[in-house]
Amino acid sequence: MMNAPDAVRRYFECINGDRFEELRGVFAAEVLLEMAGAKARRGVDAAIAYYPLALAPLPHHVDDPVNVVCSDDRRRAAVEIAFTGTTPGGKAVEFTAVDLFDLDDDGRIARLRSFYDTAGVARQLQAE
Repeated sequence: MMNAPDAVRRYFECINGDRFEELRGVFAAEVLLEMAGAKARRGVDAAIAYYPLALAPLPHHVDDPVNVVCSDDRRRAAVEIAFTGTTPGGKAVEFTAVDLFDLDDDGRIARLRSFYDTAGVARQLQAE
């Protein structure tokens, strides 16, 4: 994560620490959140509300950014993520995701798109 823009690094710190309210300092006011399998959300409040709901089935989770590629102007970043989590029943869930970040002029996240195999994750969660 050393080569990631500050907002991207801080994003993963907040997500992994379940410090969702701290995302207010990372997201632009009109952030657009487009997550696989979910409706798009616009605005900080709508974006922050997504995370407790999405991560509720996995109270123990880590988004490990294993590869980061940035544009020359550092306003765009692609992050390969190794996600690991555990359900309340103790079942392990693992998958790979890719997050695409667009930053605004102030270095805040203006748009975040996340891609992963939603059907594969659903199968892992249903197997509990």
